[in-house]
Amino acid sequence: VVVFSWIEFPSKEVAEAADAVMDKLAEAGRHSLSALGDALTESRRAFDHAAQKAWDALKAATSSKS
Repeated sequence: VVVFSWIEFPSKEVAEAADAVMDKLAEAGRHSLSALGDALTESRRAFDHAAQKAWDALKAATSSKS
């Protein structure tokens, strides 16, 4: 993978080292996005559960007054 095709590196080794760093950064970014997605899914589940409990409590409170 050639990431910096527009930059002239002093040697092939330096270019390969830069490419390796960019590959590692790209991989870290993919893991970060995956972790963020997982956290958002878990947060949404917790919110939905709490909202359902609140709704159930509200229904129970209003139905007992009828």
